Amino acid sequence: MATYMYDIHGKCQIHTVAEVLEVVTSPEPNLIGNATNRKEMRWFAQEVKKAFRGCEVRASSSDINHSVYHVYMSDDEYVMGWIDVDFDHAKEKLSYVVHSRDIQNNKYDHYSEGFRTKVSTLAHVGLKNAKKYLRRFSHEEVALASIDKYKAAAHRYWSSASEAYANTWHDMFGCSLDRVSRSMEEACAPILKEMYLLLDSGHEFMDKSLSNNLTALRAGKAIKDQAEEDRNLPLSVVRVYEKLGNQAFDVCPIEDIIGLARNATLKWATHYEDTLPEGVLGKLSTLSICEEDAFIPQVGYRHSEAVFYVTQ
Repeated sequence: MATYMYDIHGKCQIHTVAEVLEVVTSPEPNLIGNATNRKEMRWFAQEVKKAFRGCEVRASSSDINHSVYHVYMSDDEYVMGWIDVDFDHAKEKLSYVVHSRDIQNNKYDHYSEGFRTKVSTLAHVGLKNAKKYLRRFSHEEVALASIDKYKAAAHRYWSSASEAYANTWHDMFGCSLDRVSRSMEEACAPILKEMYLLLDSGHEFMDKSLSNNLTALRAGKAIKDQAEEDRNLPLSVVRVYEKLGNQAFDVCPIEDIIGLARNATLKWATHYEDTLPEGVLGKLSTLSICEEDAFIPQVGYRHSEAVFYVTQ
């Protein structure tokens, strides 16, 4: 499923390489294009492959009549963009199409697909556009493109913790927490503090369920408060990959994830194991055994096979 990234000009639809590879199709050259454009599309794809050594060109759909062709490096997180050869009915000619986040086509609305597209009926101009605008994502762009998924995962964890705490409150007091003002919760704090002291002292309550309810309430609040704190923790976005036979780590620190603008400028650096910031390697090890889209409080989030969000 496509996602969006934003800059000062507008938005752009982007795709991960993993998403593109999930499409049931074949990247074989003789299956590129349809009856209208097969010769031209095959030429366009081959020339793009020559221009970007090591890149792959793959159809976006198993339906060749409604497909564009993603251009990507197999070890990247996101595709560079897509190309196509389409029939221009107005000019009654085939047109060479390039779509990239680096394009600003002011003939179209800034939030439309056309704004990120260049079109030419001349093959050499189409290829020139591809060479000019198709570009691999920097690690800064990877961080900005993936950050909404981290925020969503952190919010889901917080929401789940808040709901669990609300349930323990109901068990304790017989009313819903969402109907109790924050001031009421604060007003109960001194009483609860005294009751927790009794609980810890081994006091036997006449109501046998009270001990369990107090234990659950205190634990639920601690988890909920920690989940709230985790949503605001400074993070490092880390991409793990092989470089010249060694494991490399692109690290992009983000101090204020809540206040981060969608078009922010971020700094990042490449590290190896001996130069990684303290604590990062251990948290990466923990996250690496988790499934993608997994969030672990005070540790981080696994975005994909190679990209992780690690708490600082």
